[in-house]
Amino acid sequence: MRVNIAYSVELDDVPLEVEKLMSDALERINDFTESYTVIESLLQENNPDSAILSLKTFRRDLFKVDQRLSDCQSVLEGYLATKYAKEQEDPIEEQEENAD
Repeated sequence: MRVNIAYSVELDDVPLEVEKLMSDALERINDFTESYTVIESLLQENNPDSAILSLKTFRRDLFKVDQRLSDCQSVLEGYLATKYAKEQEDPIEEQEENAD
């Protein structure tokens, strides 16, 4: 079961936090070559039952990486929306301060 977690960081630190999340995904991606090699060996050894089990695990791991990358994308989209909204507010605040 997947759940959402939340914590706060400074707006400018969001890209760094996303980078940390992506490094976890990269570690998993690096393991995919080994998984592929195992599946390939099982097929060459005419062991389709074990290959099927390994493929299920491989696909589950791919799905987890895809979910993590989707999370990263969502965080960055929220970051950009917030950043652009803040940039739009800043000129208005400056105009109000200059009017006083």
